[in-house]
Amino acid sequence: MLQIYTLAIKEFIEHFKERLFILTYLLPIVTLFTIGFGMNMDTEHVRTVIIDRDRTPMSEEFIENFFNTKYFDSRLLNISFNEGLWKIRNNKIDLLIIIPTSFEEQLVKGVVPHIGVYIDGTF
Repeated sequence: MLQIYTLAIKEFIEHFKERLFILTYLLPIVTLFTIGFGMNMDTEHVRTVIIDRDRTPMSEEFIENFFNTKYFDSRLLNISFNEGLWKIRNNKIDLLIIIPTSFEEQLVKGVVPHIGVYIDGTF
């Protein structure tokens, strides 16, 4: 048992003498801490335009969730769908949300309403 212990100590010392030790053990640990604690992957301040075609209390309540948050810089505009897509293509906005005319009606019926969400995936 003593021979195995001394052999393990000898190999451990030899391993520390090589520069490969830095690449093998130290570099992944440094990378782990850098990515884990140093990088923030949250998307914040997304330029958002919301087009409300329904203009009902339920749609307004839904829209309020996009305001006063650090994730969205929202604006409520009365523009056409094509103008909204033009703004995405020309890098004026990052996110376009379109609420259809039957939003509240579908919610009252118990049907899940379909909302148009268009994202500029280039940022």
